[in-house]
Amino acid sequence: MQSIAFRAYHLRTAAEMNLTEEEISEAFEGSIFSIIVTAALVVFIQTQFGTSGSLCIVIPDSFIAFFARFLSAYLMHLQIEPMLRNGLHMMKYSMNHPQEFSNYGLTFFQGFVIFFNSLLVEYMTLLYLSSLTVTIDIIVKQVCMAAIAKVGIFFAAALPASSKLVQYKGIPTPKVTHYREMK
Repeated sequence: MQSIAFRAYHLRTAAEMNLTEEEISEAFEGSIFSIIVTAALVVFIQTQFGTSGSLCIVIPDSFIAFFARFLSAYLMHLQIEPMLRNGLHMMKYSMNHPQEFSNYGLTFFQGFVIFFNSLLVEYMTLLYLSSLTVTIDIIVKQVCMAAIAKVGIFFAAALPASSKLVQYKGIPTPKVTHYREMK
């Protein structure tokens, strides 16, 4: 959802999509709603640590449970890493091209939220999985945590097919500038 709001604030993209101010506001509101839902789910998990006593990182008894933990953490990272990169690119693009946005502060915020929420969910997942010792619990809880990380994607997929925001595929791509090119 944050990527859609980012697109809506991009002046050229908004003009090509013929977006009205109301549609741009709806994209931003949907983004804020998905941010709130993700943050609430992370807080629910955090409170689980508080209600079940202190969080205790446990070394599993069996190699299978240890390997399930390792594999789940690796799979979680593979799912989260593209979102982290996307958030970083959005922040960098909005800072390097502020004239291309109707409000580059909000576009930077969208990138920051994607990055921060993804990092927070990955951290909470690793912390939570480290407290589990039963193999099936590790696998099931990792799948649930991966779903929390993708709340924004679920909201974007729920937009009606008639929405202009869903139909447009021309996303502005960040121009990567390497340090060597700056000299």
